[in-house]
Amino acid sequence: MESWQAISSIAACFAAIVALIPIFRANWATKSKARNLRMRLSIKIYRLRPTFGALVDPSINTPESVIVSSDELAVMLERLENLMAESEILTPKEQDRLSGYLANLELMLPLYKAGELSPDAAENLLLLGDRAINELEENGLTHSEPHQPWSEDSNA
Repeated sequence: MESWQAISSIAACFAAIVALIPIFRANWATKSKARNLRMRLSIKIYRLRPTFGALVDPSINTPESVIVSSDELAVMLERLENLMAESEILTPKEQDRLSGYLANLELMLPLYKAGELSPDAAENLLLLGDRAINELEENGLTHSEPHQPWSEDSNA
């Protein structure tokens, strides 16, 4: 009789483990989706850095090919807003940082289109974008540190 109790205990533990597998898979899938979304959002924000950087410091020779036109900026804003539809998988702090960045970007778009965006406003957008990216990085953009061929450490 004791062997049946031992076997039933082992079977119950095994059944519990098998029942938890879908939960672990769903959690893993959500983390993967969040990492993917963080990467896509950060790429869009990084893409705008040269444009606003050129407004902050015109003495920097920023190639024209990386400067975003006002029409391109409107499209990128729309793409960022579309990506935010998936933001429920991000942390509340990430959502707040991204929402603040997008709100300021949307409010400053008419000024950018009119060529009236001040260097201070552009610098504020850069800072808001940096804060959003820092928050995204804090929660895991990638599985490991990204390769940085431009850094001196990678040349050693």
